Amino acid sequence: MTERTRRIVRRLVVVDLVVLGAVAIFWVLAQGSGDDRANVVNGELRGSKPPAGQTVPDLARVAGVEPRFPAPAKLRGRPLMIVGTCIDCRSGQVIGGFLGRLGADDIPDGVRVVVVGWDGDAATWRTEQHIPGAFEIHVARNAAATSAVQDGLEGITESGRAYLYDASGRWRSTFHLGQMDRDDVLHDLERLAKH
Repeated sequence: MTERTRRIVRRLVVVDLVVLGAVAIFWVLAQGSGDDRANVVNGELRGSKPPAGQTVPDLARVAGVEPRFPAPAKLRGRPLMIVGTCIDCRSGQVIGGFLGRLGADDIPDGVRVVVVGWDGDAATWRTEQHIPGAFEIHVARNAAATSAVQDGLEGITESGRAYLYDASGRWRSTFHLGQMDRDDVLHDLERLAKH
């Protein structure tokens, strides 16, 4: 083996060791979170990361929502989960079942749960799905109100979503209908309640 070949081999070995070291460091840091389901994109939260800078939507301005939706200022000060869904459709049944299984006692202290729905009877839905009385339910009563609510909730249509906000009103995490795992939602609410 020539001297030139030996130098090339040494350099390749050094490069391999550097790459291996970087991979090992990344792996150790990833394991350090202690949460094997943590969302790499959204830090310590498990839900989808929303667009930067978004805050609690102003659905109080929407006429035709009963009871009237609270103003953003009234929703700030503690963590918040806003759930949007069609009530009298398949996604409404799934979301209703999810809320019924969630239970008011499961929600971390200080977290407020507000549901805004459309196309259905909230009282019947609450009873049939065993949705806790502590969860506020607001319903858009006409097509214009439904459209305005859906636009205010990032263009949501029939599929339900849960939007999680921190105490300052910043949108921090989103769970789409197919992502709504009870443990993941509670995990994110607990994290938001601690900060």
